[in-house]
Amino acid sequence: MKIYLIVGNNVNLGSFSFERGSLKIGVDHGAFLALSNGVDLDYAVGDFDSCDSSERDLIFQKVKHVILLNPIKDETDTNYAYQEFKDQKDVSFVILGGITGKRIEHFYANLELVMKDERVCLLDNDTLISQISHDVSWKKDEYHYLSFFPIEEEAILSLRGFAYEGEKILLKKGKGLGISNEIVKEEAHLILNKGKLLCFRSKNDN
Repeated sequence: MKIYLIVGNNVNLGSFSFERGSLKIGVDHGAFLALSNGVDLDYAVGDFDSCDSSERDLIFQKVKHVILLNPIKDETDTNYAYQEFKDQKDVSFVILGGITGKRIEHFYANLELVMKDERVCLLDNDTLISQISHDVSWKKDEYHYLSFFPIEEEAILSLRGFAYEGEKILLKKGKGLGISNEIVKEEAHLILNKGKLLCFRSKNDN
């Protein structure tokens, strides 16, 4: 089952195509944004300290299952929602809209979830961020640029069908390699020889 954790920054919730049978969870102010855009929520999770009183009232009126958190806590609302559902069988998570925003530390906390659990990805209007732990193939699509970063100290990968190809390329943390590659053939392949990767797929260069 796919679980959407809806944060709501830089994502068109009103026109977003949610997977059929998925679970939709509004996280803090993301719950209000989802409801405002006609998205029916299964859960709302958060301390809702970023919502005003009318927004909070709407959430409690419209969402059957609300998990109200104490604002004094050591983890983000998104991480709490993830922890609540991570042990369910055959689940994957899309943190929807958790890339941009005024609180950059929340983005980093979301990024840590992706690095920790390959079932988690980050998605907004422009970017898809995921973990790679095995060989992957992509066809040409709207994501024009791909960047790869080692999650551990180093990774070794081979790239075919990209503008910058290579066999058994060594990526080390802090070296700045693997940025903004492009698929130039109808299909591109990444062979992961060692380690795990953080993969950024971006739609444009603006």
